[in-house]
This record gives sequence, structure tokens and C-alpha cells, in this order.
Amino acid sequence: MRKLCCLISALLSVGFATAAPLPNEVISGTMGEIRIQGVLLGSTCQLSMNTATQSVDLGVISAKSMTKAGIRSEKVPFQLHFTGCLIGAYNQEPPKQRLQVLETLAQGVNTDRFLNGQSAVVMTLVGEPDERNLKLLKVSGEAVGVGVHFSDEAGRSFNMNEPNRAYVLAPGAQTLVFFADLESTQAAVRAGAFSAVVNVRLSYL
Repeated sequence: MRKLCCLISALLSVGFATAAPLPNEVISGTMGEIRIQGVLLGSTCQLSMNTATQSVDLGVISAKSMTKAGIRSEKVPFQLHFTGCLIGAYNQEPPKQRLQVLETLAQGVNTDRFLNGQSAVVMTLVGEPDERNLKLLKVSGEAVGVGVHFSDEAGRSFNMNEPNRAYVLAPGAQTLVFFADLESTQAAVRAGAFSAVVNVRLSYL
């Protein structure tokens, strides 16, 4: 509201400063009309409570198969379900600088898609990283020499505590699928039960 008032005051001041006697053909007191219209858009979605808190069981994994660092177990899928996604705030062409920001966040996603009514979400996995591999989630328990690795449907890995690529969300409801697996961080691992907790931070574009 304050910005709007200041703008009106400035326009009025300019009008007074440049005022000149009206020509005879201009009728004094004539009223004009300016029509204002627009659309207020929201780009955020809601994360469904069914997927907001969930458990992922990586199953029983053979320690003998992990003979060196970087060996991963079978991937286990989990989903994040979004509802109520509205038309993106950038469905009209944004300034060039904003386009560059979107392209950086998208990391390969065609930025034109942001201009066709979609919004997007950047996901950050927040948790304690493994000491040997900071990209992995640290596990607690008896198992030693392993960490939890996360990836998306395209096979792209997530780095812990870092904003990852942007995922385009169409208006309405949409489900994104991700994967978790166990990755060895050293040549010799110790078998045993393990657990880990990760928080998901969502930033909407």
C-alpha cells in the first residue's frame, strides 16, 4: 500500500509541475477513466500428509557384496505427492535475469516449461552427512562403513544439505518418485542393523 501511495503522489507532482493553460478546444473539468486489471498467482503446492512422514525399508543387505567404497544396494522407491499446485508465477516471460536464475536452478530443465503454467520445486535433504562421504546420509546403529544414498527417477544423485535441481510441477496434483539405497564408504564394512532420519525441505519457484 505504501508503494502505491508514493507512486500516485509522484505522478500528481509531475502533473502539477508540467501544467500549462488548456487550449480553447479542451473543455476544463473533463474526466478520464483508467481501468486497472491483473491476476494474482500463487506457485506453492501442498505436500500430501500421506507422504509428509514415511518410512523406507532398505531390507536385508549382504555385507559381503560391499567389497569397496561406492557399491550400492538395490534402490527402494518412495514418493512425494503434491496437491493444489497453482499456475506458476512466471507463466509470462520474466526478465532475462530471472530466466538465468531459473535455468541455473533447473539444471537442464527447459526453462520454457516454467512459462507455460507450471511451477517448480527445489528439494533439499537435510540431515547429518556421513564422515567419509558428505553426499550420503549418516546411519546410526551397528553397521559401519555405509551411508544412505538418494536419487531421482532419472538416476541423478542428491547431495546432503544442498539445494538440488528444480522439478517442474503441473497445476493440480502430481507425484514425484525418488529412491534410497545403501552405499559403502570403505572397503571393509561391518554388518549390523542401522537407521537414519532425513528431513525434506521444499522451496517453490
